[in-house]
Amino acid sequence: MVDSPFPPSENEHFSESASGDIVCRYILLDGAIQIRLDARAYSLSRAYATAYAYLDRAWVVFEGDGQSEIRILVRPKKKEVDLDGLAKEFLNELVSVTNYFNNLEANKEVISMIMQRALFSASPQSAPVQPGDLEPAGEDHGQK
Repeated sequence: MVDSPFPPSENEHFSESASGDIVCRYILLDGAIQIRLDARAYSLSRAYATAYAYLDRAWVVFEGDGQSEIRILVRPKKKEVDLDGLAKEFLNELVSVTNYFNNLEANKEVISMIMQRALFSASPQSAPVQPGDLEPAGEDHGQK
């Protein structure tokens, strides 16, 4: 993400990586939040998954190329929403979604192996089907 030559205003907040790169920032606008993410730290699919959780509470618009920077505009559907709190909640959800999918990706082989073992080791212990087993109960079918 390219840093602005201007110092952050009181409405702009950012988070740095261990190397000092700014990986996300949000700016409180009039009735909305602009979130800017470094696409090297957060993928577009993770940002979409995060935004999906907010569709009932906010209008969400994506901008940017998705390659170097992802820009998200979040506008609450209700006017009395704390924008700073909503921005922090959105970014916490982004971290949670990213962590979930990173762990899922890292463990996909183990998960696949466990599922295969569970599916292939469970053999049904049923008795062979007899001709009378398929007839509806309670009907005598002409036999007395």
